[in-house]
Amino acid sequence: MNWFKRDSLVGAVVIGSVLALTGEAWLLRQSIAVAHRELDLLGQKRRERAGLEARSPVPTGENEEAILKELAAARARLASAREGAFGGLHPKEVRPPDEPPRLASRTIDAYFDISALVGQERALAEKMRVSIRADERFGFAAYAREGPAADLVPAVLRQRRAIHSLLEILFAARPASFTSIRREHPVAKGVSVAPGKGDASADFFVPPKSHSLRIPGQIESDGFELEFTGQTRVLRAFISRLAAEEMPFAVRSVEVEPLSGSAPEAGVPPANDDMQAIVARNLSRFRVTVEFLTPVPDRSEGGL
Repeated sequence: MNWFKRDSLVGAVVIGSVLALTGEAWLLRQSIAVAHRELDLLGQKRRERAGLEARSPVPTGENEEAILKELAAARARLASAREGAFGGLHPKEVRPPDEPPRLASRTIDAYFDISALVGQERALAEKMRVSIRADERFGFAAYAREGPAADLVPAVLRQRRAIHSLLEILFAARPASFTSIRREHPVAKGVSVAPGKGDASADFFVPPKSHSLRIPGQIESDGFELEFTGQTRVLRAFISRLAAEEMPFAVRSVEVEPLSGSAPEAGVPPANDDMQAIVARNLSRFRVTVEFLTPVPDRSEGGL
């Protein structure tokens, strides 16, 4: 201590050296910590690169071009499938040619449109000499006095279009009598439970799920059940005409119940001169379930 007092300059130098060494040690420790962090990040990047390289296909420009080509080919196959299933109609085009767009939002116009359909089908049945009930409403008894609720108008008009085509095809086959046509309960867009307002139980039926071709997000559908009587050639003519129809109908089930001791009604012309009855002079009751398919627009058609 006496030495330090005698030579204060030397003591200051020693203390300064100690402090400098301490600072250097601290900086070295910080540098080492930073180096470890950098090494960890480098290892993470290497693992990410290895993961990307292990993917199939590897995300390169060449593979991206190949994927785009496959996507274009898939869209071409979709268009081909639509051509076969829906007669080339785009989903936006699957709509009644005689259905004015304004009816989609106006209940009163829908009521008058359905009333006009009922009158038209009654006249056609009379022309084809098909026996019907005097108060027949062709699946629309629920709207005998008022139109459908506004949110149901689009669904009901879609069913109205399908029923119009189905009855034209059926009456052209000239059954002895028309018993009924029933439809699935219409459901408003975004609603999962059918409404009860304006209900008429005679209008509706619930088709088995196993009979449906519906694919959520791809194909929607409406089911219909037609019941009529006639000879077997009437059923064959109806199915044959339905198969040739441009609208996307699919027959899902056919039930036949022979009417014992029956004979064709007098004055009823044959359904088709080229079609002979398999069981001569016998009538049967037929119940045919038909599904009207509606493709859902492909949201990816505008691009990736």
